[in-house]
Amino acid sequence: MKQTIILIRHGQPEFDANRIVGRHCVADVLNEYWVSRVVNGPEENTLASVKELDPYIVSSALARAADSAQLLGATHLSVSDTFNESELPHPRALWISLPWSVVVFACRVGWFFGYQTNASGRLIDERRAVDAAQTLEAHAAHHRAVALVGHGIFNRLVSRALVARGWSVCGGTGRGYWSYRMVESDIA
Repeated sequence: MKQTIILIRHGQPEFDANRIVGRHCVADVLNEYWVSRVVNGPEENTLASVKELDPYIVSSALARAADSAQLLGATHLSVSDTFNESELPHPRALWISLPWSVVVFACRVGWFFGYQTNASGRLIDERRAVDAAQTLEAHAAHHRAVALVGHGIFNRLVSRALVARGWSVCGGTGRGYWSYRMVESDIA
């Protein structure tokens, strides 16, 4: 019997990604992104994959993921902060005002290399991803198919944890909003 887990990234958030982040506004702008809602529905290929499997749907507790799960048609939704995106470490202030894309890129690179000011840090996120993988495995054992509506970086960490636990990547649509990755496991 095959068990399937679909890791779906949320839809596009309602957030001005072209903005300039002021020197002393880093935390405020990151928080604004953190609580943003979704502005678009799922792409047809994502929606078709979900409908075909009819999975049990779980979601991050962040609004953009929970909104996306509802747009996928989740009627009974299990929401948990275990699946929340990896926090972006950030300084209290910048030396100069910078575009949002530069700030996010620099914060994510810092996260990757262990910078964790104002965030939990990569090692804790990787441990949380292992816990998330175990939770998804338990749901998959009970429901056969489960979909996690989450976030780009954290979904990758969960995917890596599932592969380390013997699951196989069997499909996906790349990166970007509404992208997904499918993993499967043969259970005797």
